Amino acid sequence: RRVADGDLFIVRNWKAADGVDAEGLVGQAFRQGAVAALVQTGALPDSSNPLLEAPDPYTALQAIAACANMKYAGLRILVTGSHGKTGFKTQLHHLIVKQIPAHANIDSGNKSAAIWRALASIPERTRVMIVEVAVPSRSFAERGASLIRPDICVITGIGPEHLRSHKTMDNLIRNKAITVTGLRPGGKCLLNADDAYYPMLRSEVKNLSPCEILSFGSAPECHGRLLEARFDDLRWRTRAEILGEPVDYDLPLWEDYAPLASVSALLAAKLVGTDLRACAAEYADYRNFESSGNMYRIKTAK
Repeated sequence: RRVADGDLFIVRNWKAADGVDAEGLVGQAFRQGAVAALVQTGALPDSSNPLLEAPDPYTALQAIAACANMKYAGLRILVTGSHGKTGFKTQLHHLIVKQIPAHANIDSGNKSAAIWRALASIPERTRVMIVEVAVPSRSFAERGASLIRPDICVITGIGPEHLRSHKTMDNLIRNKAITVTGLRPGGKCLLNADDAYYPMLRSEVKNLSPCEILSFGSAPECHGRLLEARFDDLRWRTRAEILGEPVDYDLPLWEDYAPLASVSALLAAKLVGTDLRACAAEYADYRNFESSGNMYRIKTAK
């Protein structure tokens, strides 16, 4: 359903497609605008569509991604955390894309296949790439960090949502923090200072990397500071200070955490060199991605 004009459609695991009309899926992708499909060798011998064949399409996807990743010379932002990853990614992309060529998968994918897809899809003129990364384990964090090699690492917040994978909160915090080990020289890490686990997370980050740590929160020392948020007419009337620059904006979201989340996105936007007020103005037509929840107006009986 996400295939668009000019895309390469990949059936990444042909065995997983058993019992599914794989040729029908490929045909549907072409009808939606795909220009070629990458399939398992010999899988569609009678297809009239342009095909690329490989013994293992998923391995081929990784090779394409690795090549594109090596050629890319722009800024890289890795975002992880227990919650708020997709919201940060989609907000930041929306805020900066009119000022600077930016790339992100506008969906909630954050496991291995989604990361490979994000890297393989980097447009040539991209200057800022935003990649969302889930951290179900220490090894996954290490692989993601070493693959992406970010300039900025954002850890949105810590919570018990994925505690089963990590066994303990100490392990969870340590594994999230491991993403900073991939930071490039001069890299920065953004942390939520209002998070209950902020002191522990900050300590872990400092133990793992000499990177600069920037915080967003409500305290005066925060680099991105939420000054005021008042909910009115289904939006937050928001005032913030980003690296010393004040900014007022309306946030058309309703979650109680939305104002602080917007401060983290604006802090990142300022760090990549965009105009802060122009970015804040882009919130006027921002809408949550479907997995983040949306509001609908319904008619009720009189």
